[in-house]
Parts: sequence; C-alpha cells; structure tokens
Amino acid sequence: MVRQIFIIIAIFISFSPYLIYAEGTEERVFDQAALFSQSEKEQLENLVQSMIQHTELDIAIVTADDVQGKSSADYAHDFYNEHSLGYGSTADGLLYLINMDDREVYIYTRDRGYDYFDDSRIDKVLDQVVPYLSDGQYAKSAETFLHEAERIVLTEGIVTSPDGEEEGSIWTEFAIYLGISVVAGGAVIVVMILGNRGRSTVHEGTYLKDGSFQVTNRMDQYYTTTVTRQRIQRNRSGGSGPRIGGGGRSF
Repeated sequence: MVRQIFIIIAIFISFSPYLIYAEGTEERVFDQAALFSQSEKEQLENLVQSMIQHTELDIAIVTADDVQGKSSADYAHDFYNEHSLGYGSTADGLLYLINMDDREVYIYTRDRGYDYFDDSRIDKVLDQVVPYLSDGQYAKSAETFLHEAERIVLTEGIVTSPDGEEEGSIWTEFAIYLGISVVAGGAVIVVMILGNRGRSTVHEGTYLKDGSFQVTNRMDQYYTTTVTRQRIQRNRSGGSGPRIGGGGRSF
C-alpha cells in the first residue's frame, strides 16, 4: 500500500509542471472582428504563449469592429484592465490592437512593456505591420508584430529604466554640462591671464606692515550637508499609476 502511494506521488510530481502550465495557459488572441481563420488563430496563440515564456511579458492580440466610440488608446487600455491582462504584480505586457472600426492599429505598452518600447521603436514596428494590414493580411501583421516585439525585448533590451528615466540621458546631460563648464572655465582663465598682463606684482607685504598682524586663535567648524536626489517617474499617460505608453497608425 505504501509503495503504491509513493508511485502515485511520483507520477503526480513528474506531470505537475505540465498541469501547472496548462492551467496557466489562457486565451491571448481575442479575434472579436473575425479576421483570423481557425488555423491562423491557433498559430498566433502558440506564438503568443511562446513569447510570454521567453520575455516574461503578457502579450495579447485583439481585433475589434466596434470600439464603442473610444479612441484606440482608450479601448486598448480598458480591454487590458477588464481582462486582467499583465505579467506579475505590476501587470507587465503588450497589447496589439487591430481596430477595424476606425481602421487603426495600436500598440499598447504597460510597465516593463513600456520600458522596452519608446516612440521610436513603436514606429519601427508599425512600419513593419501596416503594409500587411493595408493589404488585408491581418494574421500576418499580428505575426510580424510578435516576431519584432520578441526580437526587441531579447536582443535590443530596455530603452527606459524602471522609473521611466531614459537610460543614458543622465550621462548625456552630464557630458553636456561638463563640456560647458570646461569651455566657460577656460574662457575665464584666458580673460584673467590677459587682464593681468602688465600689472605689477603684489604680495601680502605690499600693504601690510611687518608684525602688525598675528593669528591668536582659529577654529574651523564644518556642518554636514546632505544632498537627496529623487528620480521622478515619467508616465506617458499622465498620473501616478502604472507606466503606460503606446502608439498607433491608420491603415
């Protein structure tokens, strides 16, 4: 009896990773506008699930033929929240919206998804997908988005730090200010050198009688100065909530 229990436990443990994965695998291709065939939807679903594992970002493909009078940005944002999308405690992710109501495509970014996609990268992805959308190849556009997004995340890395400050911007500003300081300091030195030409040499004895000045007591007191720096989170959508961004284009 004990042996049988151990065998059952061993079998359960060996298959538990697959059971957990199956329970955690949820629909991420929401074809509300019926743009994809069944095989296309299955292929996109497989690509999405693979990308989620590789990038640790939640990914959703959404098509809509009625955005309820909302902008593509607002519709994507509301859909993301209403369907509880997002990876981890900060709900990191990307949403690719094909808005047939307004014939627009929109890429929605959230938290770590926001960190990987600035406006420039979003525009580059849109450059890749819009021709397919204009040609009616909707599944191909979604597939291209997934491949490009995965490539950017895995090979190009983040363009913004977790608090929204662009990487490199601090050092760029430092270099600029350093250059300005060097130029300004050099100019001051040149002016001082030119201004001192031809002047007589003056030292401490010129205006001070010998023995008329004595130091009787001296005390230096230093007060500790504390400088606090706080990096301010920048939010493309405004407010103090999650980092949200995105961009879209007509097709």
